[in-house]
Amino acid sequence: MTLHDFAKAVGDFLLAWQTLIAGLLALLGAWLTVRALQNQARQDAERKARAARVMLPATLDALILYSIDSVRWLDSIREKAVFSEKGAYKGAIAVNTPPRPDGGMMEKLHDCVEAVDIEHVRLLSDLVSKIQVQSARIRSLHDYLENYQLYEVKRFGLSAEIDDASVTSIKLVALCNGLFPYARLETDDVPAPIDYDAVRIAFRTCHLEEFKNVSVWNALTTPYLGQQRMAAPTPMTNGEYSNDPSEEMD
Repeated sequence: MTLHDFAKAVGDFLLAWQTLIAGLLALLGAWLTVRALQNQARQDAERKARAARVMLPATLDALILYSIDSVRWLDSIREKAVFSEKGAYKGAIAVNTPPRPDGGMMEKLHDCVEAVDIEHVRLLSDLVSKIQVQSARIRSLHDYLENYQLYEVKRFGLSAEIDDASVTSIKLVALCNGLFPYARLETDDVPAPIDYDAVRIAFRTCHLEEFKNVSVWNALTTPYLGQQRMAAPTPMTNGEYSNDPSEEMD
């Protein structure tokens, strides 16, 4: 076959199949465009996730401070309030306004939820949910204590409610502590569930003491006693504390 015949054959082929060829080229162009858009979207999502994680440590710090303030507010109520033997609140006291979650803090947490991978979405969503529950409990307690005489039905077990709100606040601190390695870009792993050591550290972060805040300590640690890796400190005869379970008082 001469060059002229080959060129004529190619031309006839293109003429006969030009519609199909044009369609295939259009599909190829569309596929390349979609791939480019997908790559751009993925890069934008990664940048957004990194930006959200950069702000996460400051957000966690703010949340820890809010939780500590909440524990202090609850502790002040516990010290001032007078309860009956059944736990009923017996009289109104001067109640300071409780701390509230900062709106900017919550907004940044929501930004993180939208930006991070699905495994961390569950964890951060759980954190946001716990903040909302904790805040609602404190608002409810504050409203009842401030308007005690307006309630026809008195709430029994209010002392236990205060302890429960304290426990929830301390667990928020534990959750935040567990998220710091991820927030600081030290790891992409999902933090382990909070355990005895995590709540023990969070308890002390809130400036509480096991032998002064006994009811809160017991309510906080009892669910984790099976996971306990370190014995709770026991008082020694010289007034100091020991972490050695063998060094118990007679």
